[in-house]
Amino acid sequence: MASFLGFVQRVRKMNNPPLAEKNADALKFGILGAAKIGPSGLFIPAKTHPDVIVQAVAARDRAKANKYALEHGIPEVKGSYQDIKER
Repeated sequence: MASFLGFVQRVRKMNNPPLAEKNADALKFGILGAAKIGPSGLFIPAKTHPDVIVQAVAARDRAKANKYALEHGIPEVKGSYQDIKER
């Protein structure tokens, strides 16, 4: 039973890492698309790194991008992929 509880704690910590205080000159990313890979591929690792901020998201469907931004704490939603690329 103890090993199961340890496993649960490790998985929980892996998916909810402690937040790092962000540096003023941190690199800001924009996400193209509202895919399921975002949290495990970028958002969770970015939370622990002081030099990375996920700043914006754009998707073909603006409503989906808005929902995605709210779910993942992304501060900006752009109207198109081009808006992120030009930033």
